[in-house]
Amino acid sequence: MAPDRDVRVLRKARNADVVGHFSSNLAAAVAWGGEMVKRLTKAHQKMNASRDQFDKAMGQHAEVLARLEELETLRSREKEAAEAQREALEAQMLVEKEAHEAEKAAREMLEAELEEVKSRAAQDAECLKLEGKEEFLKSPEFDTLLGKKAGAIAEMPDEEEVQEEEEDEDEEEGGNGSEATPPSSPLS
Repeated sequence: MAPDRDVRVLRKARNADVVGHFSSNLAAAVAWGGEMVKRLTKAHQKMNASRDQFDKAMGQHAEVLARLEELETLRSREKEAAEAQREALEAQMLVEKEAHEAEKAAREMLEAELEEVKSRAAQDAECLKLEGKEEFLKSPEFDTLLGKKAGAIAEMPDEEEVQEEEEDEDEEEGGNGSEATPPSSPLS
């Protein structure tokens, strides 16, 4: 119980001196020991409280890490889904654009074909009209009409004959046309 440096002194000393020495050291040690026990107990309690808080913080940390990992997983899934959707929309837009271009090209081809058909139809109509005229001019019906017109023209009096007839009519009425009374106005 005595430190090594005190062992030589204790061997030479008497029993009463040794007991006195031990009792004085023992009293100080007991007093110091009680204080030490209190301090150790408080330190132990603080250490346990700190350990509990540390364990609690580590548990929360683990929960936060798990939640963070879960959120990162969800974000990566959403990002992949958004990327896939964007690619699908781009592909759809490309298909629609190609379809629009194809429709536009088809429409242009149809318009060109329509113009060509209209042109041919106009040419065909003109040709048919000319053929119809030629056939009519060659037909006996035209000859008949021509003969009737020629007869009607032959029966028509000349201009000189018409003027002479008009002069004769004017003379029969009793004067020339300039002396005739003008027609009365509707207001009088």
